[in-house]
Amino acid sequence: MDELSQLTTQLVRLCKAHLRKSLALGSVIAAIMRDNSQGRAALPQSRIQEMISGADQSASQIVSNEFARLEQALLDGAEFLPALREYLDRNL
Repeated sequence: MDELSQLTTQLVRLCKAHLRKSLALGSVIAAIMRDNSQGRAALPQSRIQEMISGADQSASQIVSNEFARLEQALLDGAEFLPALREYLDRNL
């Protein structure tokens, strides 16, 4: 793997981690905000952690699917620019 592909792979993995975390936390915040104020106040920290863990698992699958073609091209040493363009076209 050349240096550009290696650095791009690392950047993709960093993006995946941040996107996964963002999706998971956003889902949990939205779920908590839908509850009434008394329900939010009574929500134990352990339950919030469970919600984050479950949301993280769901977000992980979404993120893996989103980056699959780009990441596979990079790992295969194939031309990855078409996959990168496709990803950017979908998300910009």
